[in-house]
Amino acid sequence: MVEECQKADSKGSLSRLISRWYRPDLLVIDEVGYFPFDELPTNVFYQVVSKRYEQGAMVLTSNKSLLSIWR
Repeated sequence: MVEECQKADSKGSLSRLISRWYRPDLLVIDEVGYFPFDELPTNVFYQVVSKRYEQGAMVLTSNKSLLSIWR
């Protein structure tokens, strides 16, 4: 996810990437928190979650508590 965000940002296609990720009927994101996020992927993740809330179902999995992920 981090690499895809960086590539899309450098190509100027970040909005297209976000649209692609929030379009499916069900979005599954496995192992949230496995890799640390810097500012760009965190922003993209927030936008996708925000749009999914309005449009479709999403499943997030993690073996970490939410507090440890967002710190």
